[in-house]
Amino acid sequence: MKNILCYIFFFFPIVLFASCGHANSLTDEEPIDTVLPAELAIIKMSPEMQEKVFVSPIVDYISRDSKTGVFTLSYGNGLVLCNPTYTDSILTTFAQSELNILGTNPYIMLDNGYAIVDWKWSNFQPLSGSGRRAVYRYSNDSGLNNDENGKLGYSGYCVDGHFSVSNEEYYLLPMNWNQLTNLAEVWPVEEGIRIEKPEIRYVTFDALRKYGNLKVQDLPDDMYYFYLHFPKDNDAARTCIKENDEAQAAYVQTLIQMITNNDFETWTRTKQ
Repeated sequence: MKNILCYIFFFFPIVLFASCGHANSLTDEEPIDTVLPAELAIIKMSPEMQEKVFVSPIVDYISRDSKTGVFTLSYGNGLVLCNPTYTDSILTTFAQSELNILGTNPYIMLDNGYAIVDWKWSNFQPLSGSGRRAVYRYSNDSGLNNDENGKLGYSGYCVDGHFSVSNEEYYLLPMNWNQLTNLAEVWPVEEGIRIEKPEIRYVTFDALRKYGNLKVQDLPDDMYYFYLHFPKDNDAARTCIKENDEAQAAYVQTLIQMITNNDFETWTRTKQ
């Protein structure tokens, strides 16, 4: 059972994230034709964000404007780390039992108040750029998806450097990360304090490898793409976790070097 869960946890997010990480046309009918470079999100952290649990509202439905490509989220009632979907429940169980991230902080701090999201937390932090699944999938033409010929809305989205969301909302809870006991908990909206989306910069993994002279070309471009390659064997899985952590540490040291050398803004960018 653990082998199956390991495979599901590290395979499923990439299926959704791959659709976020490629530039497709702005209508459902046109094919994906341009591959966008994989990027790492670098978040400017306030002291409150570093300590308090960061959440977003439940996303019930997702639609996308056919002309602009902008996503619009329809929110449900509650604040979450990940949406209460069947798949997310499986990922949550695995993350809590096998990755042991409860009681830890999801951020790896750099210098000057910047941080990245630890790859183990990517499914539970929307600003990581990892795919997010909506609770429901719906048809733009006929409401709930009861018409197989209707034009379907989107089952997932991601907040990254390539795609835009018109109505992002983020909240801080009055609790610290070390007080968190359940990744699947749903909090009333009134318990959260709404905050502005923080500054986010993006850097390609090719740029990180080039700047840091890193010998990690044999690893996937994006730490969240590691999910696709995660082995089902338990011993191999532990080895994969170790290798992922080591690769992430190399990226972190490279980013710190960029900041120290005053090259950070030259090698990173803000959202397009």
